[in-house]
Amino acid sequence: MLQTEQTPSEMPKATQQSAPSQRIWPLHPLLLASIIPVIPTSLYVNRGFTRWFHWMILFYLLTGIERLRCFLILLGGSISAGWYAAIANDFFRHSRFFHILYKNMPLSFLSVMTNGKGEIVYTTSSLCLMAFSHVLDTFLHPGVTYLLWRAHCRSGGSLQSIITWPLLISTFLMSRFWSIFHIYYNYRRLGLYYIGDDIYKLNNQDAWIYAYTAEGIFFLMLACSKILKRSDKEI
Repeated sequence: MLQTEQTPSEMPKATQQSAPSQRIWPLHPLLLASIIPVIPTSLYVNRGFTRWFHWMILFYLLTGIERLRCFLILLGGSISAGWYAAIANDFFRHSRFFHILYKNMPLSFLSVMTNGKGEIVYTTSSLCLMAFSHVLDTFLHPGVTYLLWRAHCRSGGSLQSIITWPLLISTFLMSRFWSIFHIYYNYRRLGLYYIGDDIYKLNNQDAWIYAYTAEGIFFLMLACSKILKRSDKEI
């Protein structure tokens, strides 16, 4: 039986539409990595670790690297643990409710939420911006991490596929690299845990200690669960 060739106009629409998208996305990681040297330093120098986290999420969205998504889930968990530990310390030890969040919002927010002395004020306008700040905070910290986790589950992933030694070690090292980078940039010395006023606006430096402690506990718990899981299998 003779078969007739389909012209481009007769081809299934799904085939015609998917071809261009496959050529555009995902991008090759090396292509994106090649533009890193020309990125303005203001986008990553003296910027919080969360900002780096969001840039890495963008890199993942453009490349679609599944392993990077697993890395980001762990990283997001450690960042959230440290961030909310610092906020909890500020509340329980210094009686300041989310002042760390408010004081690290954009200047347009700060001009409404603070007075001339830099103190938090509670007016109708500032309360509205505070509420919006909490929405942003929830989405940009645990929210995006949860979305990454849901994507991981939909693709058939599990918690055990994330808790691996390479991922645990690499996420911890990324956190230390952020500290090393900013310690050297600001103070021209080496160190593993950055503490200073160059990045975040903090009323007390002890917030760093609680953040790093919570981060360490987060990684320690995952490492212990990994070890215990292996021990159960051997038994």
